[in-house]
This record gives sequence, C-alpha cells and structure tokens, in this order.
Amino acid sequence: MKRNKTTLLFIFVGFINFLVFGQGGISPLAHQAFNNGSVAFEKKDYKTAIKEYAKSVEISPDFIQARTGLAYAYVSDNQLDEAEGQFLEIAKLDASSADPYFELGVIAGMKDSSQLAIDYFTKAIEKDATDGEFFYRRGIQHFKMENYNAAIGDFDKTIALKPKDADAFNDRGSAHKMAKNPTAAIADYKKAIELKRDFVIAMNNLGNLYRTQKDYDNSIAILSQAIAADGNNYLSYNNRGYAKFNKGDFEGAIADFKIVNKMSPDYATAYNNIAGAYLSLDDYDKAIEFATKAIEKDENLASAYYNRAIAYEMLRKEDKACENWNTAADLGIRVAKEYYTMNGCKYSFVNKIRYETDIIIIIFDCI
Repeated sequence: MKRNKTTLLFIFVGFINFLVFGQGGISPLAHQAFNNGSVAFEKKDYKTAIKEYAKSVEISPDFIQARTGLAYAYVSDNQLDEAEGQFLEIAKLDASSADPYFELGVIAGMKDSSQLAIDYFTKAIEKDATDGEFFYRRGIQHFKMENYNAAIGDFDKTIALKPKDADAFNDRGSAHKMAKNPTAAIADYKKAIELKRDFVIAMNNLGNLYRTQKDYDNSIAILSQAIAADGNNYLSYNNRGYAKFNKGDFEGAIADFKIVNKMSPDYATAYNNIAGAYLSLDDYDKAIEFATKAIEKDENLASAYYNRAIAYEMLRKEDKACENWNTAADLGIRVAKEYYTMNGCKYSFVNKIRYETDIIIIIFDCI
C-alpha cells in the first residue's frame, strides 16, 4: 500500500503569517522566538528552528503554536520521540483538538508501532469523525496488522467522506484481495484508475490480480497501460513479463525482463526470471547464464540456485546440479521429495528441510 500524499507539515503551512499576531497572553519575546523559528523552518534549517521554538516554549509553556512548530521541526529533523512528547503536551493544552492525536498516530506509524497508531487515530476520530484522512490512516495500520476486515471498514468510511479518493479505493482493493474477495478487489482497483488515470500502482495491483486469476490477456493489457503511463517503472515491465510467462509467451516475457535489466541493472529477480523463461524454452545454457547473473546480484536468491540446478541437471552436470540444489534448499526452497538422490546428491540438511513434492517449479518473484 502506498500513499503519495504527505501528511506532516500540513498544519504548519501559513504559520508565519497567521501567528505574527500571536496567541493571547503570550510574551512578546516568545512571539519573537517563534517567528525566528518559523523563518528558520522555511529555510529548512531545522536545528535553528528547534532552538528558537524551544526558546519560545520555555518563555511561554502554553504557547500551543510554538509547541506545534517545535514538534514539526523535530519530525523534520527525524527526532520522533521528541516530536511525540510535544504533541502529547499539545493534546493536554487543547483537549478538544483531534490534530495532535492524528499526528501522534502518524509518528507511531513511522515507528512501526501499528497498534499504538491505531489507538491514536481512534482518539482523533472520537474528537472529529468527519475527516476521512483519520479513517484512512487507521485503515493502513489495520492492514499492516493483517486486520483486513477492519481495514476495509475504515476505507469504507474514508470513501463515504471522500468519494473521489483514488488512494482509498486502491488500498481497499488490496484489503479485499488479502481477504480473498478478488471480485471486490478488481472493482476497487478499476475505480481507483478511473479516478486517477495515471495511477500506476493501482494498475500494477490490478494486473497482478488478473494474473493470479489466470486472466492473462487482461493482466497484460492493464500492465501495458501502466507502462504507457510511466515508462520508467521497471516493476510494470517485470509484472507484464510474469503475465506473459504464465500465458506461455516466453519470448515476450524475456523481452520485458531484459528491459528491466537495462532500467534496473541490480534487480536480481529479473535475471532469474529470464533464466526461468529460458528453461521453459529448453535453452539451458542461457538459463545458467542468467541464473548466474542473478546470483551475482543477490547471493541469497534461492530461486536462482534452484533454476540453475535444473539447467545443470538437464545438461547432465550432476555435481553442479547437486551443489545448487543444496544451496537452494539451505536458503529455503522446499520442493522435490529427496530430489535427485539417485544421482548422488547427498544432503546434510535432511532434518532441516522436508520435501513435499517431486514436481519441478520455477520460482518467480513478482512485486
């Protein structure tokens, strides 16, 4: 799930103009320090901004705007614990406001504390249930915790309040997908694309879902649309190549994966995917070549060792095949019941790996 919209610093916009007049009963010296902090903040001089805002707060501890500026300066300087402390103080000073709880939720999410984020967003919603962003953010955290039905409920409320929010439709689609409701997921991804014509993330999500449903033509079509919208997104080419591979168009798959190689030379998965496609074309030397390139990029890519083992076996290079089977198994590949033991492969990991099938499976990673 991805949200292009940034949340932090929304409230800060316009602080300088608004707060020159100040909060009633606040010392002029606190106002001056606050304005100095605001000027430094606009210049992205966060250390100075923190110093000046802190001076303002020290002079006038109840100066809410100065505490808010200080909190955002701490966030911008990646001092999240300090920012959290300021927002907690703001929540005490202004018990009616939902905003500090919302920002506390954002910070908790940045710290991967999903349950705490949910608790804070819930407090924000209790104070203001009319802001769809509050429900949206809570839905993201529910999704991260694999509470997919709860996430769907929050995205429902987001959409009710913000019916043209393409991100909410996309993310609800992902929640429906994880909740094993592909029909609803497809409908949501389509709506997200309808609302945002260049929404490449939603297009990739829809294309991959079509692929898992074995609707390869629609998968390829929507992923081609994603490529037309953003020709620099190498994952769209990778995903389209995966769909072409599943359809049996191995040459087309290789062409897409090679584009990925050019666009992202260090993306090991694309080299391994090419190896898998060459295996399907019975071109074992090429399979070894590209599996080896994948391993050079990522020495822990288990599926590349697996594919290379298949190619070596087909070329009757049993020793090399066994060596690669061994490494693949050590890295977690759990296929082939005591595979190729008749060819002399002796595994030292019998108790570590339990094979469950003797069917060769070419493994691809698709993002």
